[in-house]
Amino acid sequence: MLKVIGKIIGSNIAKDGIIPGVKIIKADGSAENAYIGELLHEGDKIVSENPDVVVKVKYLALPHESEYAGVFTVLTDNSVMAPAEVSDSVLDGNVDDVADEETAAGDNILDSSSPYISMDPDLEESGVVGLEATTLASDSGTNDSAPTTLTKSTPPTDNDKKTVDNTAPEFISQAQVIYDENSVDPVIQVQATDTISDVAYELAPGLDSALFTIDAVSGELSFIASPDYENPQDNGQDNIYNVNVIARDAYGNEAVQNLAVYINNLNDNTPTTENISPESLEDTMAYSGSLDGSDVDGNEIEYIVTSQPTEGTLTVDQNSGAFTYEYGDTFQYLAEGESATVTFTYKAIEVGTPEAYESTPDSTVTITIVGQN
Repeated sequence: MLKVIGKIIGSNIAKDGIIPGVKIIKADGSAENAYIGELLHEGDKIVSENPDVVVKVKYLALPHESEYAGVFTVLTDNSVMAPAEVSDSVLDGNVDDVADEETAAGDNILDSSSPYISMDPDLEESGVVGLEATTLASDSGTNDSAPTTLTKSTPPTDNDKKTVDNTAPEFISQAQVIYDENSVDPVIQVQATDTISDVAYELAPGLDSALFTIDAVSGELSFIASPDYENPQDNGQDNIYNVNVIARDAYGNEAVQNLAVYINNLNDNTPTTENISPESLEDTMAYSGSLDGSDVDGNEIEYIVTSQPTEGTLTVDQNSGAFTYEYGDTFQYLAEGESATVTFTYKAIEVGTPEAYESTPDSTVTITIVGQN
Protein backbone atom coordinates (compact mmCIF):
# COMPACT_ATOMS: atom_id res chain seq x y z
CA MET A 1 0.00 0.00 0.00
CA LEU A 2 1.49 3.32 -1.10
CA LYS A 3 1.91 6.06 1.49
CA VAL A 4 -0.57 8.95 1.45
CA ILE A 5 1.29 12.27 1.23
CA GLY A 6 -1.44 14.83 0.57
CA LYS A 7 -4.76 15.77 -0.98
CA ILE A 8 -6.16 17.98 -3.76
CA ILE A 9 -8.27 20.58 -1.95
CA GLY A 10 -9.29 23.15 -4.57
CA SER A 11 -9.40 24.44 -8.11
CA ASN A 12 -10.66 27.57 -9.82
CA ILE A 13 -12.64 25.72 -12.53
CA ALA A 14 -13.76 22.42 -11.00
CA LYS A 15 -17.01 21.01 -12.42
CA ASP A 16 -18.92 18.66 -10.12
CA GLY A 17 -15.65 18.12 -8.28
CA ILE A 18 -13.70 17.12 -11.41
CA ILE A 19 -10.88 19.43 -12.58
CA PRO A 20 -10.96 19.77 -16.41
CA GLY A 21 -7.70 19.10 -18.21
CA VAL A 22 -5.91 17.75 -15.14
CA LYS A 23 -5.10 14.08 -14.56
CA ILE A 24 -3.39 11.96 -11.92
CA ILE A 25 -0.91 9.44 -13.30
CA LYS A 26 -0.50 6.59 -10.82
CA ALA A 27 2.71 4.70 -10.13
CA ASP A 28 1.45 1.81 -12.28
CA GLY A 29 1.00 4.15 -15.27
CA SER A 30 -2.80 4.32 -15.14
CA ALA A 31 -4.45 7.73 -15.52
CA GLU A 32 -7.59 9.17 -13.96
CA ASN A 33 -9.31 12.53 -13.86
CA ALA A 34 -8.21 14.74 -10.98
CA TYR A 35 -10.96 15.76 -8.59
CA ILE A 36 -11.40 17.79 -5.42
CA GLY A 37 -10.67 15.62 -2.40
CA GLU A 38 -8.46 13.11 -4.25
CA LEU A 39 -5.64 11.59 -2.20
CA LEU A 40 -2.07 11.80 -3.45
CA HIS A 41 0.30 8.88 -2.92
CA GLU A 42 4.03 8.43 -3.39
CA GLY A 43 4.86 8.18 -7.08
CA ASP A 44 1.75 10.01 -8.34
CA LYS A 45 2.08 12.64 -11.07
CA ILE A 46 -0.26 15.63 -11.31
CA VAL A 47 -0.41 16.62 -14.98
CA SER A 48 -2.22 19.66 -16.41
CA GLU A 49 -2.81 20.43 -20.06
CA ASN A 50 -5.22 23.27 -19.27
CA PRO A 51 -3.54 26.70 -19.40
CA ASP A 52 -6.39 28.29 -17.43
CA VAL A 53 -6.44 25.94 -14.46
CA VAL A 54 -5.22 26.52 -10.90
CA VAL A 55 -4.88 23.49 -8.62
CA LYS A 56 -4.48 23.72 -4.86
CA VAL A 57 -2.79 20.88 -2.93
CA LYS A 58 -2.22 20.30 0.80
CA TYR A 59 0.82 18.15 1.54
CA LEU A 60 0.83 16.51 4.98
CA ALA A 61 4.45 17.41 5.65
CA LEU A 62 4.03 21.10 4.84
CA PRO A 63 2.30 23.69 7.05
CA HIS A 64 0.69 25.51 4.10
CA GLU A 65 -1.08 24.72 0.85
CA SER A 66 0.70 24.70 -2.54
CA GLU A 67 -0.75 26.04 -5.78
CA TYR A 68 0.04 25.19 -9.42
CA ALA A 69 -1.23 27.04 -12.49
CA GLY A 70 -1.44 26.48 -16.23
CA VAL A 71 0.29 23.61 -18.03
CA PHE A 72 2.52 21.67 -15.62
CA THR A 73 3.73 18.26 -14.52
CA VAL A 74 4.39 17.67 -10.82
CA LEU A 75 5.82 14.44 -9.41
CA THR A 76 4.87 13.89 -5.78
CA ASP A 77 7.29 11.88 -3.71
CA ASN A 78 6.60 12.17 0.00
CA SER A 79 6.75 15.98 0.42
CA VAL A 80 9.02 16.70 -2.57
CA MET A 81 7.87 17.74 -6.00
CA ALA A 82 9.91 17.78 -9.22
CA PRO A 83 9.13 17.92 -12.95
CA ALA A 84 8.50 14.57 -14.66
CA GLU A 85 7.89 13.44 -18.20
CA VAL A 86 4.52 11.91 -19.10
CA SER A 87 3.40 10.13 -22.26
CA ASP A 88 0.97 12.11 -24.41
CA SER A 89 -0.84 8.86 -25.16
CA VAL A 90 -1.72 8.43 -21.51
CA LEU A 91 -3.40 11.80 -21.39
CA ASP A 92 -4.82 11.81 -24.92
CA GLY A 93 -3.61 15.37 -25.10
CA ASN A 94 -0.55 17.52 -25.53
CA VAL A 95 1.63 18.16 -22.51
CA ASP A 96 4.58 19.85 -24.15
CA ASP A 97 4.84 22.70 -21.68
CA VAL A 98 6.24 21.55 -18.38
CA ALA A 99 6.50 23.86 -15.39
CA ASP A 100 9.85 24.85 -13.93
CA GLU A 101 11.22 22.70 -11.14
CA GLU A 102 9.27 23.11 -7.91
CA THR A 103 9.97 22.06 -4.36
CA ALA A 104 7.86 21.52 -1.27
CA ALA A 105 9.48 24.59 0.26
CA GLY A 106 7.23 26.70 -1.91
CA ASP A 107 9.03 27.74 -5.11
CA ASN A 108 6.72 29.16 -7.78
CA ILE A 109 3.74 29.31 -5.40
CA LEU A 110 0.93 31.52 -6.63
CA ASP A 111 -0.79 34.25 -4.67
CA SER A 112 -3.10 32.60 -2.13
CA SER A 113 -5.95 34.91 -3.10
CA SER A 114 -6.78 32.85 -6.21
CA PRO A 115 -10.58 32.48 -6.55
CA TYR A 116 -11.74 28.92 -5.81
CA ILE A 117 -15.22 27.85 -6.73
CA SER A 118 -14.94 24.30 -5.40
CA MET A 119 -13.09 23.63 -2.21
CA ASP A 120 -13.04 20.39 -0.23
CA PRO A 121 -15.26 21.07 2.81
CA ASP A 122 -13.65 18.19 4.70
CA LEU A 123 -10.16 19.75 4.90
CA GLU A 124 -10.88 22.23 7.66
CA GLU A 125 -8.45 23.17 10.39
CA SER A 126 -8.77 20.85 13.38
CA GLY A 127 -11.05 18.53 11.39
CA VAL A 128 -11.16 15.03 10.01
CA VAL A 129 -10.57 14.33 6.35
CA GLY A 130 -12.03 11.04 5.15
CA LEU A 131 -10.09 8.97 2.69
CA GLU A 132 -11.16 6.12 0.44
CA ALA A 133 -11.64 2.84 2.31
CA THR A 134 -8.78 0.39 1.99
CA THR A 135 -6.62 -1.88 4.11
CA LEU A 136 -3.26 -0.46 5.18
CA ALA A 137 -0.36 -2.46 6.59
CA SER A 138 1.18 -1.07 9.76
CA ASP A 139 4.35 0.98 9.54
CA SER A 140 5.98 -0.63 12.56
CA GLY A 141 5.55 -3.30 15.16
CA THR A 142 3.57 -6.53 15.11
CA ASN A 143 0.35 -7.69 16.67
CA ASP A 144 0.93 -11.23 17.86
CA SER A 145 -1.52 -11.22 20.76
CA ALA A 146 -5.29 -11.24 20.64
CA PRO A 147 -7.34 -8.92 22.87
CA THR A 148 -7.99 -10.39 26.28
CA THR A 149 -11.07 -8.31 27.14
CA LEU A 150 -13.90 -7.89 24.64
CA THR A 151 -16.79 -5.45 24.90
CA LYS A 152 -20.13 -7.21 24.82
CA SER A 153 -22.45 -6.29 22.00
CA THR A 154 -26.26 -6.38 22.19
CA PRO A 155 -27.24 -10.00 22.99
CA PRO A 156 -29.40 -11.79 20.43
CA THR A 157 -33.14 -12.09 20.92
CA ASP A 158 -34.92 -15.43 21.10
CA ASN A 159 -35.60 -15.24 17.40
CA ASP A 160 -31.98 -14.47 16.73
CA LYS A 161 -30.86 -17.52 18.71
CA LYS A 162 -32.65 -19.71 16.22
CA THR A 163 -30.38 -18.30 13.52
CA VAL A 164 -26.88 -19.61 12.93
CA ASP A 165 -24.69 -16.62 12.03
CA ASN A 166 -21.16 -17.31 10.82
CA THR A 167 -20.75 -14.03 8.92
CA ALA A 168 -18.39 -11.42 10.35
CA PRO A 169 -19.28 -7.70 10.33
CA GLU A 170 -18.06 -5.68 7.36
CA PHE A 171 -16.27 -2.33 7.73
CA ILE A 172 -17.70 0.48 5.62
CA SER A 173 -15.63 3.36 7.02
CA GLN A 174 -12.32 4.43 5.49
CA ALA A 175 -9.05 2.87 6.60
CA GLN A 176 -6.91 5.99 6.06
CA VAL A 177 -7.53 9.34 7.76
CA ILE A 178 -5.79 12.73 7.62
CA TYR A 179 -5.91 14.51 10.98
CA ASP A 180 -4.66 17.99 11.94
CA GLU A 181 -1.98 18.18 14.60
CA ASN A 182 -3.13 19.74 17.92
CA SER A 183 -6.78 18.95 17.19
CA VAL A 184 -9.05 17.69 19.97
CA ASP A 185 -11.82 16.53 17.64
CA PRO A 186 -12.62 12.83 17.19
CA VAL A 187 -10.41 11.20 14.58
CA ILE A 188 -13.16 9.19 12.88
CA GLN A 189 -16.36 7.31 13.61
CA VAL A 190 -15.54 3.73 12.67
CA GLN A 191 -18.49 1.91 11.11
CA ALA A 192 -19.14 -1.75 10.39
CA THR A 193 -22.39 -3.41 9.32
CA ASP A 194 -23.90 -6.76 10.28
CA THR A 195 -27.07 -8.22 8.80
CA ILE A 196 -28.38 -9.72 12.04
CA SER A 197 -27.09 -8.06 15.22
CA ASP A 198 -25.54 -4.90 16.56
CA VAL A 199 -21.77 -4.44 16.39
CA ALA A 200 -19.39 -3.53 19.22
CA TYR A 201 -15.97 -1.94 18.70
CA GLU A 202 -12.63 -2.10 20.48
CA LEU A 203 -8.94 -1.69 19.80
CA ALA A 204 -6.62 -4.66 19.57
CA PRO A 205 -3.48 -4.40 21.74
CA GLY A 206 -0.23 -3.36 20.10
CA LEU A 207 0.83 -0.90 17.40
CA ASP A 208 -0.25 2.61 18.52
CA SER A 209 -3.49 1.57 20.22
CA ALA A 210 -2.34 2.83 23.65
CA LEU A 211 -2.58 6.40 22.31
CA PHE A 212 -6.29 6.09 21.40
CA THR A 213 -9.71 5.41 22.87
CA ILE A 214 -12.76 4.08 21.05
CA ASP A 215 -16.43 4.17 22.02
CA ALA A 216 -17.66 0.57 22.02
CA VAL A 217 -21.14 1.52 20.79
CA SER A 218 -20.63 4.44 18.39
CA GLY A 219 -17.17 3.52 17.11
CA GLU A 220 -15.88 7.04 17.70
CA LEU A 221 -12.07 6.96 17.74
CA SER A 222 -10.14 9.70 19.57
CA PHE A 223 -6.59 10.52 20.57
CA ILE A 224 -5.96 10.46 24.33
CA ALA A 225 -3.59 13.42 23.85
CA SER A 226 -3.56 15.66 20.78
CA PRO A 227 -0.74 14.72 18.38
CA ASP A 228 2.13 17.13 17.69
CA TYR A 229 3.68 16.86 14.22
CA GLU A 230 7.03 18.12 15.51
CA ASN A 231 7.02 15.51 18.30
CA PRO A 232 5.56 12.26 16.91
CA GLN A 233 4.65 9.57 19.43
CA ASP A 234 3.78 6.73 17.06
CA ASN A 235 5.96 3.62 17.00
CA GLY A 236 7.40 4.51 13.61
CA GLN A 237 8.13 8.12 14.63
CA ASP A 238 6.83 9.17 11.20
CA ASN A 239 3.47 10.78 12.10
CA ILE A 240 1.53 7.75 10.85
CA TYR A 241 -0.43 6.23 13.72
CA ASN A 242 -1.59 2.64 13.19
CA VAL A 243 -4.31 0.79 15.12
CA ASN A 244 -6.23 -2.44 14.58
CA VAL A 245 -9.95 -1.91 15.17
CA ILE A 246 -12.08 -4.94 16.04
CA ALA A 247 -15.77 -5.08 15.10
CA ARG A 248 -17.63 -7.98 16.77
CA ASP A 249 -21.25 -9.03 16.42
CA ALA A 250 -23.46 -10.70 19.03
CA TYR A 251 -22.55 -14.17 17.77
CA GLY A 252 -18.82 -13.70 18.29
CA ASN A 253 -17.97 -13.12 14.65
CA GLU A 254 -15.37 -10.40 14.27
CA ALA A 255 -13.58 -8.37 11.63
CA VAL A 256 -10.35 -6.38 12.00
CA GLN A 257 -9.54 -3.17 10.16
CA ASN A 258 -6.01 -1.79 9.93
CA LEU A 259 -6.54 1.94 10.39
CA ALA A 260 -3.81 4.51 9.57
CA VAL A 261 -4.04 8.09 10.86
CA TYR A 262 -1.80 10.56 8.98
CA ILE A 263 -0.96 13.75 10.91
CA ASN A 264 -1.22 17.00 8.98
CA ASN A 265 1.54 19.55 9.67
CA LEU A 266 0.28 23.05 10.57
CA ASN A 267 2.16 26.31 11.01
CA ASP A 268 1.79 26.43 14.79
CA ASN A 269 5.20 27.56 16.05
CA THR A 270 6.93 30.93 16.09
CA PRO A 271 10.59 31.29 15.09
CA THR A 272 13.20 31.28 17.83
CA THR A 273 16.45 33.22 18.25
CA GLU A 274 19.39 32.98 20.65
CA ASN A 275 21.57 35.47 22.56
CA ILE A 276 25.17 35.69 21.29
CA SER A 277 28.26 36.84 23.27
CA PRO A 278 31.43 36.93 21.11
CA GLU A 279 34.79 38.61 21.86
CA SER A 280 37.02 40.71 19.60
CA LEU A 281 40.43 42.38 20.02
CA GLU A 282 40.57 46.16 19.75
CA ASP A 283 43.24 46.12 17.05
CA THR A 284 41.20 43.97 14.66
CA MET A 285 38.81 46.94 14.28
CA ALA A 286 35.90 44.70 13.17
CA TYR A 287 34.04 41.53 14.11
CA SER A 288 32.07 39.19 11.82
CA GLY A 289 29.59 36.60 13.02
CA SER A 290 26.15 35.13 12.39
CA LEU A 291 22.80 35.58 14.07
CA ASP A 292 21.17 32.42 15.42
CA GLY A 293 17.53 31.69 14.53
CA SER A 294 15.34 28.78 13.40
CA ASP A 295 11.73 27.71 12.70
CA VAL A 296 10.68 24.17 13.68
CA ASP A 297 7.86 24.18 11.09
CA GLY A 298 10.47 24.52 8.35
CA ASN A 299 9.47 28.02 7.24
CA GLU A 300 12.04 30.43 5.84
CA ILE A 301 12.97 33.31 8.16
CA GLU A 302 14.65 36.65 7.85
CA TYR A 303 16.48 38.64 10.51
CA ILE A 304 15.53 42.16 11.64
CA VAL A 305 17.77 44.35 13.80
CA THR A 306 15.58 45.98 16.46
CA SER A 307 18.25 48.18 18.12
CA GLN A 308 21.62 49.38 16.79
CA PRO A 309 24.94 49.53 18.68
CA THR A 310 25.73 52.97 20.13
CA GLU A 311 29.20 52.99 18.53
CA GLY A 312 30.59 51.70 15.25
CA THR A 313 28.73 50.45 12.16
CA LEU A 314 26.63 47.27 11.89
CA THR A 315 25.62 45.53 8.64
CA VAL A 316 23.37 42.43 8.57
CA ASP A 317 22.33 40.07 5.78
CA GLN A 318 18.61 39.62 6.48
CA ASN A 319 18.42 36.25 4.75
CA SER A 320 21.46 34.45 6.16
CA GLY A 321 21.90 36.36 9.42
CA ALA A 322 25.59 37.03 8.70
CA PHE A 323 26.70 40.34 10.23
CA THR A 324 29.78 42.56 10.49
CA TYR A 325 30.40 45.10 13.24
CA GLU A 326 33.06 47.66 12.30
CA TYR A 327 34.42 49.71 15.18
CA GLY A 328 37.68 51.05 13.71
CA ASP A 329 39.87 52.74 16.34
CA THR A 330 36.95 53.48 18.64
CA PHE A 331 38.38 51.31 21.44
CA GLN A 332 42.08 52.21 21.16
CA TYR A 333 41.83 53.81 24.60
CA LEU A 334 41.61 50.38 26.22
CA ALA A 335 44.70 49.22 28.11
CA GLU A 336 45.83 45.62 27.94
CA GLY A 337 43.37 43.47 29.87
CA GLU A 338 40.65 46.13 29.88
CA SER A 339 37.44 45.56 27.95
CA ALA A 340 34.29 47.27 26.75
CA THR A 341 30.98 45.87 25.53
CA VAL A 342 28.74 46.81 22.64
CA THR A 343 25.21 45.42 22.20
CA PHE A 344 22.45 45.28 19.63
CA THR A 345 19.19 43.31 19.48
CA TYR A 346 17.44 41.35 16.74
CA LYS A 347 14.45 39.12 15.97
CA ALA A 348 13.41 36.59 13.30
CA ILE A 349 10.22 36.71 11.23
CA GLU A 350 8.64 34.05 8.98
CA VAL A 351 8.75 34.66 5.24
CA GLY A 352 5.97 33.56 2.88
CA THR A 353 3.42 32.49 5.50
CA PRO A 354 0.02 34.10 6.16
CA GLU A 355 0.77 34.27 9.86
CA ALA A 356 4.23 35.90 9.51
CA TYR A 357 5.04 34.87 13.06
CA GLU A 358 7.88 36.72 14.82
CA SER A 359 10.26 35.51 17.49
CA THR A 360 9.78 36.96 20.94
CA PRO A 361 11.41 38.34 23.00
CA ASP A 362 14.21 39.99 21.01
CA SER A 363 17.63 38.39 21.40
CA THR A 364 20.78 40.32 22.27
CA VAL A 365 24.23 40.24 20.71
CA THR A 366 26.86 41.37 23.23
CA ILE A 367 30.33 41.92 21.71
CA THR A 368 33.18 42.28 24.18
CA ILE A 369 36.13 44.34 22.88
CA VAL A 370 39.41 43.39 24.63
CA GLY A 371 42.25 45.90 24.90
CA GLN A 372 45.80 45.25 23.64
CA ASN A 373 49.17 47.02 23.94
